[in-house]
Amino acid sequence: MQKRAHHDFIPAYFNDHYCSPAITFETFKKSKSIATALASNSDFSATLVVRDPARFAADLYLATSEIERYVDLEYLEAVKTGVPASLASSNGLGWDENLLNSVLHSTAGILRAIDDVASGAPVAASLSSGLHHATPSHGSGYCTINSLAIGALFAARQGLKVVILDLDAHCGGGTEAFLRRYPNEAASILHVDVSIIPFDRYEPRATGSSLRITTRDSYLADIDDALALVVAAKPDLVIYNAGIDIWPSVDQSVVRERESHVAKAIVSHGIGCVVVMAGGYGEDSDIVPLHLSTLQAFAEECSEADYVRTLVGTPPSGHVSRAESWDRQTKVIYDTNEDGSPRCCGKAVPILYGFPGEDTWKLVERGEAVLGGCVISMPPFPTHRCLRCGSNLFHRDLLQRYGRRSE
Repeated sequence: MQKRAHHDFIPAYFNDHYCSPAITFETFKKSKSIATALASNSDFSATLVVRDPARFAADLYLATSEIERYVDLEYLEAVKTGVPASLASSNGLGWDENLLNSVLHSTAGILRAIDDVASGAPVAASLSSGLHHATPSHGSGYCTINSLAIGALFAARQGLKVVILDLDAHCGGGTEAFLRRYPNEAASILHVDVSIIPFDRYEPRATGSSLRITTRDSYLADIDDALALVVAAKPDLVIYNAGIDIWPSVDQSVVRERESHVAKAIVSHGIGCVVVMAGGYGEDSDIVPLHLSTLQAFAEECSEADYVRTLVGTPPSGHVSRAESWDRQTKVIYDTNEDGSPRCCGKAVPILYGFPGEDTWKLVERGEAVLGGCVISMPPFPTHRCLRCGSNLFHRDLLQRYGRRSE
């Protein structure tokens, strides 16, 4: 395969909203410790950079729309309101008023990472966990929203061939439930699952899924067999559910060796990879270094393959990531609605300039507008922004007023 584009760092998406529920459990709390360790350790900071996955309203708008596309509305309403209590707390951890906010930001991180890899990055990560047991209709096994499956379905809709590599200690029955619910999108998704504990076990499909229940004695050999399946599939993208909860069933040295095997197999074959944290339970002093070993293994493989540079790298060509388009792209178009407002690939909302008041913030929070800043440039200035691709757009009347033609 061809080498992927040079990038100067591997993004690891996280913000404090990942940890916003008051529920005291590793699923919600450990990502903060991992992010702190990444930011403070010079061994990581050159190539692993923590980034906010929700810099713009469109990040959460996309996460919300993808969740609503694949998750039953009755369950989403329960996660939002806490009613009925049995459904709202079906994750096994209980309900919290910040639960939905947490999973929205965590999902945004996974979608951002997928976008980075689609743009040519070899690896991107989101410090997300609590994913693969949740089904379209309910939570399970400390998992609320299965953004692992949602991200894979999203990527498949963009035309990518995807492998979900699930090496959490437990089986990913929730992920399999999503792939069975949406067979058309899942047609280009392979689910490769190696588990050491049979919780959430399922019967694999004739095609499209592979489940192996392993033991500590055969663990690394079974991992290598699974990686051979991944490489043989020749995917555009691997979404790696990197649970380290195989410890203490296996030694910490085995966890680190597994991560080295996974990173080498994926990176050396030029396959893009999105890494999520998945399961890992215990004291921070034990689980944080193990989660960091996942990211470190990928960083070392990328560095050896000359994919990651500490100097300014060559930007990718072709696909323009949403992050880049939000920062730089302005599109002049004449594809408009009857009222002259611009039309793009997604919902186009007004850009509001000036100091935002309370009503403005409410519009932004609802995804009905975006902020354009307090300083307005010389006209014509963009009037709308597409919430899907991030393009800045112009109202037809403004272009005509200033004699500008569409491009």
